[in-house]
Amino acid sequence: MMTFVEAAIQILRQNDNTPMSATEIWEEISKQQLVQTTGKTPAATLDTKLRVFQQDSKIDKDDLKRQNSKGTVLFVSVGSPAKFKLIDSLVVNGSCHVPTIPILPEEKTEESKSVREALYQIVHESIDWKRLSIYRSDVGIEYVVDDCAMLTYVMDDPLAKTVKIGRTKNDPIDRNKQLKTGNTRLTFNHAFPSSLYSESMLHDMFDDIREDKDHEFFFYTKKLAKFIDEEKNKHDKVLSTYKKMLDLSCSEKDMLGSL
Repeated sequence: MMTFVEAAIQILRQNDNTPMSATEIWEEISKQQLVQTTGKTPAATLDTKLRVFQQDSKIDKDDLKRQNSKGTVLFVSVGSPAKFKLIDSLVVNGSCHVPTIPILPEEKTEESKSVREALYQIVHESIDWKRLSIYRSDVGIEYVVDDCAMLTYVMDDPLAKTVKIGRTKNDPIDRNKQLKTGNTRLTFNHAFPSSLYSESMLHDMFDDIREDKDHEFFFYTKKLAKFIDEEKNKHDKVLSTYKKMLDLSCSEKDMLGSL
């Protein structure tokens, strides 16, 4: 069995070093059974351990074998809430052993100048279910469209007055068609990038209204309805703003081309 940190390194490598939250990393660790733990909040424990390795602190031999030097940084975090990614040397290094990396003052590093704060992330079929990320940086607002590794979907069963919260790597509309073979009443409602809301995050958030403790169905209460409506409103406003930005960009190009 691996330690928490060794397992996190392996998961991030497997996912091409795509930034992931501690909860998302733990979900993959748990699926692959890389770590044995009796703790009740392993994702929170992992988050704490990953944050330790962003600081100038002594490495615990139980966390990373053969490495006990000071000043070692294994992870960097991006966005808010924090997502973790490996430093470049860990991406190419074949083992968990990493040489000591000097920690520079934050204001002198090139990384600190390019850090972006994620304001919102959405998925929408009009951009082929890719992730549209809106960032605030030192130069203003930045829009980035990229592939979405995992989607968290919400589907309604109007007759039972329940909502299914699950996840998929595919188009959630296609996933809805698959699920309809078992329940024809299921209707697609909304989808999030798992980086914004993971399946486990929403399950924890609405655990008190879960229909069955072992399943993904939740009673469609006012609490859940309000959350979905608020997120869909944010989604629509962000996508509308993005489309206006594209229209403005196209207009500017047309004007310049006619000069």
